[in-house]
Amino acid sequence: MMALARAVAAVAAVAFGFGFGAGCNGKRGGDGWDPDPAPPSDLPKVSEVRLAKETPHPRILFVAPRVARLKASAKAGTPLWKKLERRCQIFSDSDQSGGYLGLQWGEAIGNLTTCYYATGEERYRERAVFYVRALLNDKQKVGDG
Repeated sequence: MMALARAVAAVAAVAFGFGFGAGCNGKRGGDGWDPDPAPPSDLPKVSEVRLAKETPHPRILFVAPRVARLKASAKAGTPLWKKLERRCQIFSDSDQSGGYLGLQWGEAIGNLTTCYYATGEERYRERAVFYVRALLNDKQKVGDG
């Protein structure tokens, strides 16, 4: 009986290793995915990184130089912009569940807000507010709170 248990464990380990190796081939679906694509050369330059204590208040994500760079990225249709735009479309087209502790809604809020700043399209802002309300009022699904 012990030998059978060891044999089953060995087969399971090999199957798991094969499945893990096949699933993590580094190609992310085979569509030519590049985890770190080079930015287009015509985008505005990134401002110098400074320590927090050296930057003026308010310290927020969407300051003017970043918004300009974001808009340029959207206009140029960079791969990272296209990926973000796809995520915004998913969050716009259907009501997503909250996930673990509402983290899915948090992701939706961040992505949709970024899409709004990049394009100025009101539909992204409205959908971000929709998920903020869900995060504040609901449990796992929109409207269950």
